Amino acid sequence: MLRINMPIDYGSFAQATSLNLITRKLYFEMAKKMNDSKSFTVTATLLQDSGLGDVNRHYDCTIIPNMGGYKFPLESSLHSKNLIVGIVGIDEVVLGREVYKSETDWKRNEPIIKDELKKWEEDIEKVSHIHVSNTPEKNQLIEYLKIPEQKISIIPYGVDHDLFRPISDNTKIKQRETILKKYKLDDFPYL
Repeated sequence: MLRINMPIDYGSFAQATSLNLITRKLYFEMAKKMNDSKSFTVTATLLQDSGLGDVNRHYDCTIIPNMGGYKFPLESSLHSKNLIVGIVGIDEVVLGREVYKSETDWKRNEPIIKDELKKWEEDIEKVSHIHVSNTPEKNQLIEYLKIPEQKISIIPYGVDHDLFRPISDNTKIKQRETILKKYKLDDFPYL
């Protein structure tokens, strides 16, 4: 039976970022599949704890699903067998100063970005595989982080069809009327 470790980085905004919500959803989806197939186990652990003792030897692979941007995996996770990471956008690398509100923000973050880029160059062999959600992201990883193409897979984001599904026109009209009434809005188009 395959044993999967999924370290979760709660960072400084515990459970508040979209990346954490995606990670949580992925974990629950994997747990459902685990219960259905009985062919693997998945464990959620804290990313910060991934290097404690010999915990990594108990897993066949470690998946860090949403690293966010350009950041290289924490040193503690680099000792994992079959380390798989998910990257969501590297705008800070591609666009540089343009993504920051001020010159001060850019000056503070630029050295951090440069340090992370060095880690990608020096330690890429410690990462078994990387997944992104689309082709442009894959191409950016190849161009800017110099990651070999064969290490990258595209796994598009999906939609939870149990939660999101088309509604009938009648339902749309009723919901619109309810909202207009609740918030005391006039029934005319807003521009």
